[in-house]
Amino acid sequence: MFDSAEEAAFTLSLLRCPSLRALILDDGTDAQCIPDDASPLLCYCGTGTLGAPSSRGDDPVNIPPAYLPPSDVPSELSLFSSIQELTLEHVLASGLTPYAVLLSGLPNLRRLALRHIPTYAFSSLLPQQIFCDSRTAPEVRASIPCTRLEYIEATHTEEEAYNVLTSILREREKLGAPPIPDVTFCLEGE
Repeated sequence: MFDSAEEAAFTLSLLRCPSLRALILDDGTDAQCIPDDASPLLCYCGTGTLGAPSSRGDDPVNIPPAYLPPSDVPSELSLFSSIQELTLEHVLASGLTPYAVLLSGLPNLRRLALRHIPTYAFSSLLPQQIFCDSRTAPEVRASIPCTRLEYIEATHTEEEAYNVLTSILREREKLGAPPIPDVTFCLEGE
């Protein structure tokens, strides 16, 4: 549980845990308060860098897709490459990019629980286009996050979230990602 995403990212940067199998990120701020922007923490967990690079140089949180690692990057290069289970609970980021950066950095993820996060974050499961500058000619690659996912649990307060998740998972498969065999959706009141 964290009260400050920056402090949580810094604390994680002090730890060495190459065999970590499960990670739970839970925004512990009081429900009456404005939730903390977890973007720095999500980006750190996905890239291993504090204050990750940005497209304009003025915002260390919004990482452009060019910084997302392609799906064929060796998993040992990822900071938390051994994580197989991830739970995000009440984790609010400034946009889609921090969620996409996080998931692109977890190549061995098998179980994902998304509890009370914004529905736009579900799109981070979609393959991302990456523009690579090769020696011969630029090319476009698709980076498929979490290709080993076996289970997703999504808990939300809005019924529409079910439709969003279902359509994203269908689109993910159309774009070449392997199917996710077990998906559970829970509808809760707040």
